Amino acid sequence: TSTPGTYVITYNVQDSAGNAAIQQARTIIVQDTTAPTITLLGQAEMEIDFGVIFVDPGVTAEDACDGDLTGSVATGADIVDTTVPATYILRYNVEDATGRAAAETIRVVVVRTPTETDLRDAAQVLIDQLGGTASLTLTQAQEIIPGLTEGLFNALDTDANGALTQEELEATGAVPTATGGCNNGGKSGKVFTNLKDFFGDLFLLGLLTIALVAWRRFGVRP
Repeated sequence: TSTPGTYVITYNVQDSAGNAAIQQARTIIVQDTTAPTITLLGQAEMEIDFGVIFVDPGVTAEDACDGDLTGSVATGADIVDTTVPATYILRYNVEDATGRAAAETIRVVVVRTPTETDLRDAAQVLIDQLGGTASLTLTQAQEIIPGLTEGLFNALDTDANGALTQEELEATGAVPTATGGCNNGGKSGKVFTNLKDFFGDLFLLGLLTIALVAWRRFGVRP
């Protein structure tokens, strides 16, 4: 009864003289009345971060007569693109040898939109390393931030040209910073972010020097 089909059982008998009875037959039809079942592996509803590679946990499928049908499961509907925040639905279907279909099973996958903090934090690291480079490609950006995903890179790359510029990084709120030892000859306590600040400090230093010389030579107090 584990294999659907039509079976015939025959009955025969004869007496002591060898006279045979008329053969009788019984026909038994075994029908597959049970549909296959599909079982989800993992969660029915999944949330994943923007840009993270999605791996479908998959399903298993069993049938009372045909056994394991996992290899016959068809996956349809949406293709999960983690570079596009959205809700995706995966559909799983399978049939047994008699054409009886399992109830369709679905999985909902939600790709989260990157937060402003995600974008700003990544942009801040990249903008500090941009230096004199006009732009950063994905490969260059991943050398600076090894865990940077293509999806997050694309979210920063607002003009979608495959390169991040300072303007795009600043649009997230990131601000170029500098260390004192590298930009002002080792002078501590002040970071020269542009020429205006630099020459402004020189002017102030000049005034203080003139006042000190006048005080020492002429007794003029500033």
